Amino acid sequence: MTGMDRASLRDELKASLMDAANAFTDPGDFDRHLDRAAGDLPRRRPLVLTGSLTLKANQAAYTPVPTDLVRPVFSRWANSERVDRPPWAKDHPPPRPRVTLVNEDGTRKLHVTPVPTASELATFGDTLQYDYDARYTIADAAEDTTVRPEDRWLLLLRAQAEAMGELAIKNVDRPVRVGTEGGAQSANGTPAGLRQRLMQEFQAA
Repeated sequence: MTGMDRASLRDELKASLMDAANAFTDPGDFDRHLDRAAGDLPRRRPLVLTGSLTLKANQAAYTPVPTDLVRPVFSRWANSERVDRPPWAKDHPPPRPRVTLVNEDGTRKLHVTPVPTASELATFGDTLQYDYDARYTIADAAEDTTVRPEDRWLLLLRAQAEAMGELAIKNVDRPVRVGTEGGAQSANGTPAGLRQRLMQEFQAA
């Protein structure tokens, strides 16, 4: 994933903002724009990943929780038995456990309900896989960045909109020019107007 490391993305964002980049004197400003853009990217490019839990009898709460997890969306347990055995069979698996995210005393935990019994785990196994909505990560190493290279332009477009929003709040009102790798371009407008146009392009993607 050449060019998907944080430094490369930061440099390209800064270059795309042209003269408007001069309003941001701290490299951390561009990191902030990229991180906020990555946080909003799932709206247009949902990211669903898979995790797993090793279930224990009569235990509902599990840690640790994946750092990029936003919410669990589906769980899979005893799937083969669920397919092979008719619902009316005595050995048909019990209802599929639901996985939810909770916060207990500042600690994120995954709760499984209903809680499988020891007998059920012995019969159907103790591994539960679950799908979850995840947030994108921009990392120092390209291979650790979860934004796909083909969505690079969309990330930068959203980051440009974030930068224009900050300029608008600062009451900076001067001609600026920004563009994306994908060719989208807005020119000679106020930061607020540019942000609106960039967000329209983002939402239409």
